[in-house]
Amino acid sequence: MSRYKSFVTESEILVVGGERMVSQRWRLLSAVEPDVVVVRAPVEDLPEIVRAARFVLARGSDGEILAMGDESSLDELPEGTRLFVSAWREQRINKPDRVGEGQPWDAAGFEPPDRPES
Repeated sequence: MSRYKSFVTESEILVVGGERMVSQRWRLLSAVEPDVVVVRAPVEDLPEIVRAARFVLARGSDGEILAMGDESSLDELPEGTRLFVSAWREQRINKPDRVGEGQPWDAAGFEPPDRPES
């Protein structure tokens, strides 16, 4: 597992190809159908995800991006999907801590900041 030493227990993983199988098994974070999904998965599952996909990008806890598979498969994607992949690669990993970060809008004890007063 030394190849994944900079990865946290779970990581965001962008998957090109194999998206149906991957999104059914791991928690889906976003999708550009039918070509690309981003899932949250345990780092130990990376080899299984790579076997199911044409190309995978995984983000380490230090921001390092690990690319696995056939990167030329990105050339076959529509322009908007390639833009999504590029933006995902460039996103910052160190966001400021915010109340409710990562929680759904209707999580217990959380109210969105722009909720109208009753």
